Amino acid sequence: MGYTKALLERQQELGRPVRVGVVGAGQMGSGLIASIERAPGLAVVAVADIVIDKAVSALRNAGREDAVVADTDLAAEQAIRDGRAAVVSDGLRMPGLPVDIVVEVSGVPGIAAQIAYTCITHSTDVALMTVEADITVGPLLSSMANAGGSVYTVM
Repeated sequence: MGYTKALLERQQELGRPVRVGVVGAGQMGSGLIASIERAPGLAVVAVADIVIDKAVSALRNAGREDAVVADTDLAAEQAIRDGRAAVVSDGLRMPGLPVDIVVEVSGVPGIAAQIAYTCITHSTDVALMTVEADITVGPLLSSMANAGGSVYTVM
């Protein structure tokens, strides 16, 4: 069975796509957001970047005109429940939001490691694109995720 078919079957079962949170809305993050938005069965529901306008622009460029800049977790949760995309300034808030997986695309090894650690300690699946973080602390993060029943992977 192909991924598209499996994702669509999962969406049918749950009544919603896989909810993806993205940390980092630079060049790589923006491209990733656009790709996820085109994939059946996946949806970007939250984006974190220290430059809020970059996150909003990345969502708009991907066809999402419904971004809500959320100053609180409650506002972000409500936006996501309403089917809108939440924008937050702190990626460490991501595992507290209703997301199924967090994809880290910050490009900053220290931030990437913090995001992964925070996700794992909150039992949230996480995928890293910042390879420098994985080569330094990846084995530890992987062991922690395996012990806690969450997923840690690199893209």
